Amino acid sequence: MDMKDNRNLIISILLNLLAVLLTSTLFLFYKVVIAEEINNDLNMENLMLYKDKKELAEKLEVKEKQEVTE
Repeated sequence: MDMKDNRNLIISILLNLLAVLLTSTLFLFYKVVIAEEINNDLNMENLMLYKDKKELAEKLEVKEKQEVTE
């Protein structure tokens, strides 16, 4: 190998390492930021649905008690 081949090999290795680093960084960004954001949104939606279900169950209970007393 002459000097030019050695230089090209080093450049290609560095570019491959840079590509791996970039891919890893993008994956971690997705995993930490975007996935957590989606998870938080789903948790909030689940909490709101649970509250709505609880309110409807209470209304149904009141309505059933009124029907029994009539």
